[in-house]
Amino acid sequence: MNYSKFYLYWFRRLSRTIGLTKILYPFVYGKRYESKVEPKLNSSVKIGDIAWDIGANMGLYTKILSTLVGEKGFVRAFEPHPKTFSKLKENIKNTNIEIHNIGFSAKVEKVKFSDSNNHELNSIMDNSYTGKFLEVNITTIDKVIIEKNWRIPNVIKIDVEGYELDIIKGMNLTLYDKNLRFLLIEIHHNIMDKRKINNGAQQIEKTLEKANFNISWIDPSHLVAIRK
Repeated sequence: MNYSKFYLYWFRRLSRTIGLTKILYPFVYGKRYESKVEPKLNSSVKIGDIAWDIGANMGLYTKILSTLVGEKGFVRAFEPHPKTFSKLKENIKNTNIEIHNIGFSAKVEKVKFSDSNNHELNSIMDNSYTGKFLEVNITTIDKVIIEKNWRIPNVIKIDVEGYELDIIKGMNLTLYDKNLRFLLIEIHHNIMDKRKINNGAQQIEKTLEKANFNISWIDPSHLVAIRK
């Protein structure tokens, strides 16, 4: 099912408003929220791949990717929040992983990052945010690859709390490179709505399709793009 379709977009918004989402949750996600994500990675990531984990947080999927690419592969994990990055650094011991205290977006800038004790909830905030925050420098994927002379990844996993469209906009050159064959993106519909990005999922789809990817959804919150 294509969860960016116009009627599903508005049904999703209505469901959140009237509380129907909680009732439907087990029917669309299964036993747990990301129950379908790991099987999809297992079937798509290959031994020897270069994989990027953008929004690595504490490193759950970083470790999964490390196992899947094997000793011949390599994983780069990116986490912009300095405190979360320190925890990530403690958790990661695999020799085929390199971690980076780098955040990505559509342009190079300094942003306000929430500083909650719950590391999983921290994200970029707009200027209206009045809670505890840090200022963090962010850049684009294209710029980092060029500056550091890194190889284009084969696999990218993105989980950035509503800034997934921004990241896609900052990787125009990377998207069109044939070495990149697979993306798995967590789509935060509600956060993008709050940011006044109407149906951001559809904008992401169109950008990826233009770059010659086939799009599918493994559940309402996870989009998969595979090179044609």
